[in-house]
Amino acid sequence: MQGAGRRFEEGQEEELDPGAGDAYRTGRGTLRGAIYFSRKTRLKQLREETETWEEETGRLMEHGKSRQGKAVQDKPGRAGLSDRTAATARLKNGSRYRKEQETVQNLKKAYQRKINQQKSMEIAQNARKGSEFVKVAKAAAIKAAAALKGSILILLFFSILFFLLLFLAGYLLSNLVHMGGAGAIYGGLYQSTYSDISDCEGYYRELETDLEEKIANIEDEEEYADCYEFVYDLGHIGHRAVDLASYLATKYTDFTLELCRDELDALFEEMYTLEVETAEEPREREKKDADGNIIYGADGNPVKETFTAEICYVTLTVKPWDEIMEGRLTQEETSRYKVYLLSQGGQQVYGNPLLEDWKEKISSPFGYRIHPITKEKTLHAGVDIAVPVGTPLFSSTGGTVVTARYSDTAGNFIEVLTDSGYMVRYLHLDSIGVSAGDTVEKGALIGATGNTGRSTGPHLHLEVRTPEGKAIDPTFIVANGEGREEEETEP
Repeated sequence: MQGAGRRFEEGQEEELDPGAGDAYRTGRGTLRGAIYFSRKTRLKQLREETETWEEETGRLMEHGKSRQGKAVQDKPGRAGLSDRTAATARLKNGSRYRKEQETVQNLKKAYQRKINQQKSMEIAQNARKGSEFVKVAKAAAIKAAAALKGSILILLFFSILFFLLLFLAGYLLSNLVHMGGAGAIYGGLYQSTYSDISDCEGYYRELETDLEEKIANIEDEEEYADCYEFVYDLGHIGHRAVDLASYLATKYTDFTLELCRDELDALFEEMYTLEVETAEEPREREKKDADGNIIYGADGNPVKETFTAEICYVTLTVKPWDEIMEGRLTQEETSRYKVYLLSQGGQQVYGNPLLEDWKEKISSPFGYRIHPITKEKTLHAGVDIAVPVGTPLFSSTGGTVVTARYSDTAGNFIEVLTDSGYMVRYLHLDSIGVSAGDTVEKGALIGATGNTGRSTGPHLHLEVRTPEGKAIDPTFIVANGEGREEEETEP
């Protein structure tokens, strides 16, 4: 029975988790200790009762002996027996002795029955109490284990709830722009530095410039030396800087050129496909004699002849940017990408130098390009904004004018040094309204745009350099919307 009871308890333990099992085992140990102490106390009581019974029995025996001796001495000759043996025999057979002996035995039996009855009752009561105690203890242990288990479950529930709320808060913060709210600004904010953004933009722009160079020099390649004619079908080479930066921010959040170089290469390969195919086709040309002289007809016009020529077809297929994004971004990523497009990165801390939105008037973006005059690959350190001569020019930032003069290449130009060490340059101006050493406020009128220096047409060259002298893309630091910023935060 004990083995069955122990197996039952072990079965109950297996149904509990580790924490609840510890509580159950602790309660069971306490219960066993209480039972052991109860049994030990009862054993002591039984021993004391046994000693009391022995004392009472001894007194009864002494009483019986004393009565027997007295009867023999008082009435020795009543039965006509002179010796002790005969008197003893007579007493043993007499009613008084037997009654006294029976009385002793009856008292002993009655006392024993009383003790046994009381013992049985106490044992039954103790067993009943023990059973009830076991039930109560087990119920308490199971209840405590369940409470502990419930506490663990509650703790686990609130932990999961906390992380879900944290995730939800981050998700809402990054997408709040769709609902309208202050969090929309943070949701569309580039986490990368101006230098890292410009490095990635410059790298991709250089890939495009190399492609332009390849197409421009394809007729000089030895592989196509036999081509009589080149037929070009070229898509537009170029992209919007904000589109590329927004895509990288969506994919990597805080991106650098080292991190996303492979992605930029893959993106370029998907966007541009250059194919050169050759075919033999009939063509006409002026007929020449053996000495290479043109043969003229009777009408005085050159004589034409038909021949088979090798024709090279050069085709550049440009996959639309939006179509590329559809294939590369998930639905969730597309939502974040649109947020970045709307905010343009949200890092334009410098004011708009013009009174108009100029982001769609960029004639030459930041990065490598084929120079329009030298026809060589060079780094274009700023952006060219196509605006008419005489367009009012305002300082994008407060600072000190360090240069205000004319240069053969830059024409009339102004350089403003900010308190944080950044330099803003305005080139090819028509007129200059400040002098070196002047302190200007953000939004102050400093001149007018023009077409001076080495320039191919009216435009403003806008350039920004870091305190280390590195050129960065002005698109991401200078506001380009309508109107001018009224507040400034130095980068």
